[in-house]
Amino acid sequence: MGRKVRRAGALVVAGAAMVALVAAVAVTHPFNRDIEVTEQVVQSGVISEPIRIAVIADSHSESFGPDAQNIANAVVSADFDLIVYAGDIFDSREPEAHTHDMLAALADVGGFAILGNHDFLGNAAARAGFAASNVDLLRGVCQRWNDVLICGVDDPLVDAISRRRLAEIEGIEFADVTRIAYAEQIRAVSAEAAAFDGFTILLAHRPDRIADYASFDLAITGHAHGGQWRLPRLLPQGLYAPHQGLFPRYTSGMHYFNDGDGGGSGGAMVVSRGLAGYSGKTEIYNVPRIFNRPELLVVTIAPAI
Repeated sequence: MGRKVRRAGALVVAGAAMVALVAAVAVTHPFNRDIEVTEQVVQSGVISEPIRIAVIADSHSESFGPDAQNIANAVVSADFDLIVYAGDIFDSREPEAHTHDMLAALADVGGFAILGNHDFLGNAAARAGFAASNVDLLRGVCQRWNDVLICGVDDPLVDAISRRRLAEIEGIEFADVTRIAYAEQIRAVSAEAAAFDGFTILLAHRPDRIADYASFDLAITGHAHGGQWRLPRLLPQGLYAPHQGLFPRYTSGMHYFNDGDGGGSGGAMVVSRGLAGYSGKTEIYNVPRIFNRPELLVVTIAPAI
């Protein structure tokens, strides 16, 4: 009798160990595409209560389950105060309906957005989806949110887009198009941030432009897709990122301006690894993310201790 009990106990332990092993392999598998919620914290002496910001970046019109419930569930579980969309939410190579599903699932929350390079290249009419979902599109302007100033700039690709394309994006007549260059947008929002007596946030798609963001307490970026292929310890920032090339420096995490890249100010830039690669069917996403799960980034701005 005792031998049978011991044998049954051993089988239970072995079964539990097997389940734990399978779960560990599933989580650490190099091609794992489950959405990962990661946390970053920045402290500020001008904030009295913590603010939690959910960052959605580089979703590229991909599908996140029926009615985008996978991303919606991840966002809701993140316990946030504000959502920001850090560019490349739309993409002409995937059905724009996927993005409308995601925005609709989060419409009660609203938020702020900017245009990434693929937002310019995608379906121009899709930008109306932001307005329909209570998301304010920031194009070289700032808005006050509670005691925080939130600013946004277009991807630098705005300088190369034709006036006719800009007319389509804006939904206005060609003759009414006024191009606001990236450099002009940066100058305008930086001046407004410098004059603001409180915490300032910049939404900007490209992390390689970190030197442009030094007037802000926090810059929120994406674009780099986490360097695509990451190897723990060997390639912590990945193998390749657009506009940075091989062995990029800025593909994820927090980067402080006072390390010399941002002109010596005390602010920081945070980079989202983005969500692209979750279920894309187009040729660019057939290159797998390795040890680089799609990321929902949550940034907490906390009072300084």
